Amino acid sequence: MKETTIEYLQREPAAPSLGWIIFASSSGSLIEWYDFYLFQTMAVFFGRHFFPQSVHNGMLGVLLSMATLGLGFAIRPLGGLLFGSLGDRIGRKYTFLVTLLIMGATTTGMGMLPTFEKAGYFAPVILLTLRLLQGLATGGELGTASTFVAEHAPERRRGWYTALLGAMSPMGTLMAVGVVYLCRNSMNETTFDDWGWRIPFLISGVLVFVSLYLRMRMRETPVFEALLRTRQSANSPIRELFFKRENRVRMLLGIFGATAGQSALGITALAYSLTFMEAVLKVDIATASGAIFIALACGMPFYLLFGWLSDRIGRRPLIILGGLCAIVFYVPIYAAMKWAASPPQFWMLAFLCWLQVLFVGMTIGPTTAFAAELFSARVRTTAISVTMNISNGLLSGFSMLIAFSLIAATGNIYLGLAYPMFLAAITVVVNLFFVKETHQINIHSEINAQS
Repeated sequence: MKETTIEYLQREPAAPSLGWIIFASSSGSLIEWYDFYLFQTMAVFFGRHFFPQSVHNGMLGVLLSMATLGLGFAIRPLGGLLFGSLGDRIGRKYTFLVTLLIMGATTTGMGMLPTFEKAGYFAPVILLTLRLLQGLATGGELGTASTFVAEHAPERRRGWYTALLGAMSPMGTLMAVGVVYLCRNSMNETTFDDWGWRIPFLISGVLVFVSLYLRMRMRETPVFEALLRTRQSANSPIRELFFKRENRVRMLLGIFGATAGQSALGITALAYSLTFMEAVLKVDIATASGAIFIALACGMPFYLLFGWLSDRIGRRPLIILGGLCAIVFYVPIYAAMKWAASPPQFWMLAFLCWLQVLFVGMTIGPTTAFAAELFSARVRTTAISVTMNISNGLLSGFSMLIAFSLIAATGNIYLGLAYPMFLAAITVVVNLFFVKETHQINIHSEINAQS
């Protein structure tokens, strides 16, 4: 007998393969970085189209766009609390279906926004509202997807599988660079400035549709299913996270011993370096974007390498090494970029950008697994969401604005590196003296004992 549509929708999905699980979980992170890089790349266009004419010229319009970008980051911890607690109470799967829909709707909405010329001050208000909603959803997406992958990954290979999730950041950035490049080169400059810049944002809707289809086939993690079966899930994960001293200490160690440095290095390599080449060194956008594209494509496999290596030698050595490399080599790298910018030496710029991506890989490869191993299953989604989003949102979210404000105020083109180097130094010190190794922890043992 042929089943009805309702019966089909209610049917329990077949257990997908681990590869399918990782791919579906990672798709949201890919969209997140695609959206972020689009917003950062289009800062000039947002300044021109959505703010008053008085700020169109010079750096003010760009700085206002970056401030809007930063506010979207700043609200991420709130999104982490909201959606992270849902993930710990009702399940990881349903939570990151909701966050994905919100992320896609807001980015697609940015591609449909009326300009300041047509909507007046409603234009920047709507833009800010969409960015804040996007930040809320992204705050929940990050921790939920990280928990979903970590709880499905086999023991002793958690670093490798969660590094696949981390590799979506350069992949999403690559996709954004590629889409913007194709759009720019398929139409003249006037057309792109008029409406062509909207196309990359509208494409996000297609990506969300595909990702949603993949995630609808997912089943809940075995860890959370065991929590429900044994009635061990937290009724109030937020209260448990903040009112238990052990959880508070672990959260601080996670932030200042890993994620703060990782997020600072990621923003520097994936966003700051491009804007630095274009706005400060006056490298043409094709050369700068091409150099970033090559650097990311060549650097992405190292995310996986360092994740795999962290399963063997531990998470701490790689996080420390990545932070130390940034502290020692950032200024020489950017001095070399200045030398290579006039006249533009494409392959030298690509190599210097690749070095920065390599530092990110050293830290992001082991960090997601480290964060998952740091907390118990009862509060894992909330804890990872808050830990990562305080770093990505509050600590690093305004790094672009801080960096270019320092450059604009002092004229010192290297002063913008001070902030990410400071966060990297904190991570190195805290990790060296206060953090214990976690790669030997079996996150399933707690559930097995309860079952």
